Parts: sequence; C-alpha cells; structure tokens
Amino acid sequence: MNYLPLVVEDEIIIFDKNDGKIKRLRDKKPLSEGELKMVLPKIRENIEKGLVDLYLTMNFQCIHGPGE
Repeated sequence: MNYLPLVVEDEIIIFDKNDGKIKRLRDKKPLSEGELKMVLPKIRENIEKGLVDLYLTMNFQCIHGPGE
C-alpha cells in the first residue's frame, strides 16, 4: 500500500509513503503549505477519532498479503 487515506470527504487526502508527502488523490500533487494548514484540523480529527487507524487496518491485507 503506497497511500494512506487521511481525509475521505469532499476531496480525498492521502499520505504517500514513497515520498512522505500529503497529497490529493485526484492528481497526486503535494498540498501547498496553505492547503495543508486548511486540512490539518480535519486530519487531526480523523487521527483522534481512530479513522486513520481504521483505514490502515482495512488495507492491512494489501500491506502484508493474504494469510500472513
């Protein structure tokens, strides 16, 4: 799994594990500093609610493969 969803509402925001940047899934371009400041509260909220952990767990099979 190369991307971890951070926000999945109006626009899907992901963490790209390959380069460590936060991006829009639509175009895979890194967010600008201003865009990042706007979306950080929602990312923080999703982390605190456990949603990011849920997204990671739902994709765990993609990380380790089936049966591992």
